[in-house]
Amino acid sequence: MVELKAGDVLCTATPVGWSPISWLCGAIRKVTGSAWSHCAVVVELWGRLYVAEALATGIVVRPLADWPRDVAVCVMRPVGQVDVPDFCTRAMSKVGHTGYDYSSLLWYQLVYQLTGHWIGRTSASRKAADRLYCSEYVGWLYQTEFPRWWCASPKDVRANVTGFSVVFEGDATELQAS
Repeated sequence: MVELKAGDVLCTATPVGWSPISWLCGAIRKVTGSAWSHCAVVVELWGRLYVAEALATGIVVRPLADWPRDVAVCVMRPVGQVDVPDFCTRAMSKVGHTGYDYSSLLWYQLVYQLTGHWIGRTSASRKAADRLYCSEYVGWLYQTEFPRWWCASPKDVRANVTGFSVVFEGDATELQAS
């Protein structure tokens, strides 16, 4: 079992099955050349751990116990000290009103992966953080580690071994709150 902490980053891979989501996850892995298709962060609220992530409905938070367990997961812990109250406040500032960034995920990220040139919104745009997909959200939260957060993919998040250390890689059933 691995004990999660606020600030941990979760990279996941959903097995390809019959659902449209599993096919999308497979396409993300194929296009980015990564084993990972989704990212989320662990936040602490009222002394309990929750998972905050960008889903089709926008940025949401849910108890760790309600988070899917039928996925492979890589738990990455920031190398530096995390100011937990500040991190959790920043993460929660997007919950409930920040939509999902479909255009960046489905169009701009595809062009970026194929050409190496980002044509979507950047930090220079006031609207860059109004809609976020999963790894953009993680990058936005950890802008020091992801200075080009607006084009971060799950592969980029997992590849950041200078700012994060991998504390667990395996089945999500092994996750527990600290």
